[in-house]
Amino acid sequence: MHIFMLTTHRGSEDGFSLRLFEREEHYDVADTLARSFIARGWAVESRLIFVMPAKAGILN
Repeated sequence: MHIFMLTTHRGSEDGFSLRLFEREEHYDVADTLARSFIARGWAVESRLIFVMPAKAGILN
């Protein structure tokens, strides 16, 4: 699940290693971790749309 962090917190997707999730950054994390962050008010679900820049000459 894609999330956008509202505050900085540590979390673990595998139950062993901690990772720092920084405020105002987007992350793709396991659904269980995402739901935990969202439930605590630390993150919101993010719906990113990636746009590839046009290569020179393709649109001409």
